[in-house]
Amino acid sequence: MFKLARMLLPQQRILASPLRLQRLISTSDEVNSEPILPTIGGLPTELVNEQKLKKTSRTLSTLQNHSVPIAARVTVSKDESRDFMAVFPDLVRDITTVTKTYNCTDAAKWFAQVLQYNVPRGKKNRGILTVLTYKNLVPAQDLTPENIKLAQYLGWCVEMLQSFFIISDDVMDNSTTRRGQPCWHKVENVGLTAINDALMIENAMYAILKMHFSHLDCYVALMELFHEITYITTCGQSLDQLNSNRCVSEFTMENYKAIVENKTAYYSFYLPFAIAYI
Repeated sequence: MFKLARMLLPQQRILASPLRLQRLISTSDEVNSEPILPTIGGLPTELVNEQKLKKTSRTLSTLQNHSVPIAARVTVSKDESRDFMAVFPDLVRDITTVTKTYNCTDAAKWFAQVLQYNVPRGKKNRGILTVLTYKNLVPAQDLTPENIKLAQYLGWCVEMLQSFFIISDDVMDNSTTRRGQPCWHKVENVGLTAINDALMIENAMYAILKMHFSHLDCYVALMELFHEITYITTCGQSLDQLNSNRCVSEFTMENYKAIVENKTAYYSFYLPFAIAYI
């Protein structure tokens, strides 16, 4: 019996436990008057249940620690988040100013609503990660207010790219909610106009890059990187759509890895670091 117990439980746990295995047959001439505790598999029920509870707790702890993506668990100081958000009104003003130059005043007003509804509503981890990476890469003397604001503009470009992707994805999937609110194409008077709005967000990102970075040596590299990441992500989206119409038995781990790497990983994890390096 004790051999079985040693196999199932740590030895010191059994020796230290106040619950002892009860002998069913007394070695003396007198009948053992001690009460016989209920057992499971020869072990006290209370001890077995205690071990099950610990195992369940460990399992739940593991699920809680890993069911949330790493990107969603990033913690950012309130000051960093506030400074990042403070740039967003400037971003909207820059974009609407550019839009109005094409004699599109009504489109500029509409687009301001599009940006405010879709771009800043998420966790903004990708954009803030861009700024934090830049701050940790450059020498202290280069962390001027002007350079930090440029890094923040780059961070908002990443967030705009994210918005372009998710608006398009929601239309394709006919989703109903995103970030705790109706998907943009489900908002009243929007509908399939959301497709054009997504395209405007993507191209407004390049307008911001031209406005603030065209005089810098890094401009061409930034443009190429954003174009490349956009293409990779759309390839991943294509894989996602194609596999959604196939039988589940045809879906493999290789398919899954290709989808998550191309559809999400490149623009979520690689891009914020890469543009900060440039």
